Amino acid sequence: MQTLYYDKESDSTTWDFSKWTPHVVVINLGQNDYWGNYSQSGAQDNYINFAQTLRGEYPDAHIILALGSMNATQSSSPWPGYLKYAVSELNSTYSDPKVYSLIFPHSGNPHPTIARHADMADQLTEFIQNNIPGFGNGPDTNADGYVNNLDLAVLGSQWRKTDC
Repeated sequence: MQTLYYDKESDSTTWDFSKWTPHVVVINLGQNDYWGNYSQSGAQDNYINFAQTLRGEYPDAHIILALGSMNATQSSSPWPGYLKYAVSELNSTYSDPKVYSLIFPHSGNPHPTIARHADMADQLTEFIQNNIPGFGNGPDTNADGYVNNLDLAVLGSQWRKTDC
């Protein structure tokens, strides 16, 4: 029996997705599935379906499907390929350019240490800054490759907003 937790605030309360709207959603799934008996198409379909479920809750958010640094990312693992395929399908077939893949390098350790978690946080921060418009892309706020009045319009639309 499969139990879903993404929509829970507690065991007895369902999360109200209208409470807060994120700009970026990071989902790090697949490590425990590495040990399961999943088919390639089943794994890929599950990534796609979950990303589409999140897209329904957060239509404007950037979604990063990540895969941690444990066994699922070692060189013999098929899971990075499953995740990359799902993101490619979401980008092309489902016309969702705001879905990304981030595969953390295999650390060689069974579980991440505090230092490895910090390293992964740095890698995630760098990934967001380099790939998602408005997060470290400098003055090119709309990420069209130019700095012009369109960027000023984006900046102006965020002026004096409390969560800007």
